[in-house]
Amino acid sequence: HEYFVFYDGDTVAGWAYGEMHDPETYFMSNTAILETYRRRGLYSRFLSHFIGYLTALGYERVTSTHQPNNSAILIAKLKAGFVMSGVILDERWSAQVQMTYHIHTDRQRGFSQAFSLEIPTRD
Repeated sequence: HEYFVFYDGDTVAGWAYGEMHDPETYFMSNTAILETYRRRGLYSRFLSHFIGYLTALGYERVTSTHQPNNSAILIAKLKAGFVMSGVILDERWSAQVQMTYHIHTDRQRGFSQAFSLEIPTRD
């Protein structure tokens, strides 16, 4: 399990937590930025550093699930290089979009080729 709290001085601005799903996959369970701190790039900066951290730990992919109408997080994840990799229907959480970030470009290329997708470029 990994737990993070984002601070602005002494004030909590948000948090993130998740866990190993399997030896190759880290699952981002929950991340929230308090409304006052949204749209300032905090999540995008965290995600960039966090993926580097997970890479150093040896993970090969990062996954998360989101409500399909949560456009802010879906767009942020797409901009960071995540792809929509599935839809989950669950009686507890309703429909969820699964997002996946393939840490290694050969894995991303394989995913894209398997599903005949355009291969995204990463900055």
